[in-house]
Amino acid sequence: PRLVVGLRYARAAAVLGLAREAWRVDAGGENSGHCAYYCALPAHSGAQRLHRPAPGRGDEIAGQPKLTPTLHFSFLRPTAASIVTLSRNCYPNFNSLPSPLPNFLHVAHFNPWHDVSRGDGLPEVVTGIIEIPKGSKGKYELDKDSGLLKLDRVLFSAVHYPAAYGFIPRTYCDDKDPLDILVLCSVDIPHMCVVEAKVIGVMQMLDQDEEDDKIIAVAAHDVSVNHYNELGDLPPYMILEMQRFFEDYKALEKKHVEVKQFLGRDDAYRI
Repeated sequence: PRLVVGLRYARAAAVLGLAREAWRVDAGGENSGHCAYYCALPAHSGAQRLHRPAPGRGDEIAGQPKLTPTLHFSFLRPTAASIVTLSRNCYPNFNSLPSPLPNFLHVAHFNPWHDVSRGDGLPEVVTGIIEIPKGSKGKYELDKDSGLLKLDRVLFSAVHYPAAYGFIPRTYCDDKDPLDILVLCSVDIPHMCVVEAKVIGVMQMLDQDEEDDKIIAVAAHDVSVNHYNELGDLPPYMILEMQRFFEDYKALEKKHVEVKQFLGRDDAYRI
C-alpha cells in the first residue's frame, strides 16, 4: 500500500518529521522539461535502498543520519496534477500516525470544474474544457468526485457529436452540472483540452423537462472560424445539424429532449 502526497506539501512533511528534506529536481532525457520533487527520509533498519545525497549536499548532514531517498517520481506534464507516492515502509512508525491523517497526507485532487478559471475575457471569451471530441459516439463526462473523465455511455442512435462538447469551469446549472458549451473548430480537439472560446450564441433546450442550455462558441485562436461573431454568421446547416443531433441522440433511449430556440450572443452573455 502507498500513501499519496501532494507535491506542494513536501516541505510540510519535513516539518512533521516524516521527511528530512525535500527539494525539486529537473528530469533529463525523455522527461526533459518535466519536473518532480525528490524527498529524502531518515534511513532505518531493514531499508535496502541506494543512498543518494541531495544535489549540492554531502552524503551526511551534520549530526544527522544518512538520508535515504525513498520516494517514487511521477514525471508529468507541467499542466497536470503532479503527485509522488510514498511507500508505507519508508516511515517505520507509519501505523502510529494519528487517524485521520493530516490533510497534507491525503490525495491532493485537481478538479478541472473547480480549479480552472472561467477565463479573463468574460463574457465574450470563456474557457471551455472539452469532454467529447467532434464526431464521437461516446458520451464522456467529468467524474465530479475524482476530476477524471469517464465514459457515461455510447450513443444508441446513429448520430455523432457535431462539434467539440464540454463545459465552462466554475459554473453551475439547474441540472446540477456545469454549463455546457459547444466549440466549433477546424481541427479535432482532444479530451480534456482547455480552449479559449468566443461566445456567439446559445441553444436553449429541455432534457427530461429540465433546462439544459448549451453555449455555442468558436475557437478563439482558429482563424478559420473566429471571424464568426453571431449565430447568423454560421452556415444554416450547422445550426440545423446541432438541433437535429440533440433532438435525436436520446430518441432510442426513450428520453425526451426538446430544442426550444437559438438565441444570440447577448442572451448567451447573460446566461
